[in-house]
Amino acid sequence: MMQYMLFFVLYLGAVHSAPLPSSFSKFNKQRTELLEAGVPEVLEAPADVPTFKHIGRLDNVQEGTEVLVEGTFTGRFDIDLKCESGSFCVPLHICVRPAEQAFVFNAKFPSGIYDLEERRYFFLEKLTFFRVSIVVRLTHFEVTVNDHWTKMYEHRMNFEQAKQIMVKGDVSLDLLEIYQPESMEEPIDTNEITKKL
Repeated sequence: MMQYMLFFVLYLGAVHSAPLPSSFSKFNKQRTELLEAGVPEVLEAPADVPTFKHIGRLDNVQEGTEVLVEGTFTGRFDIDLKCESGSFCVPLHICVRPAEQAFVFNAKFPSGIYDLEERRYFFLEKLTFFRVSIVVRLTHFEVTVNDHWTKMYEHRMNFEQAKQIMVKGDVSLDLLEIYQPESMEEPIDTNEITKKL
């Protein structure tokens, strides 16, 4: 074992003492010239600016509430059910990523930390119609795409915290509607009760 350690140390010494290739010295010279000219050493990546962004209000989110989004897309886009403005909280984040062939589902906690994402295979083609229905259930969001494919995404936080819907990205929005569930109880006619007595 000692022989192998000695060989490794000698090998590392040989690597460190090896002369630098000439291309490195050319690079170093160019770097110095750029710094002297005032070009910053670390360039910031360009901001990812979505081509479309719409924020709508969600009131009285309850079990049975449905959010319906329809349109066409040319690239990546997001559908978020968000908490109050200024909060990091996102009870449901859906990201459509055609380049990765993925639907990505996630949630963002009030601390600003995302949960583990869940991915599903992406089956739509660009420039085609899409219809995403999000129905709030007691334990999960039921997400249906084009009345064909469904994903159950379990709640990571109280769904009643959702106060906004945001759609952004490379998308053309045709419809964004919110439907509240119909009351299950029928009004009681007190006149009918007294007639039977």
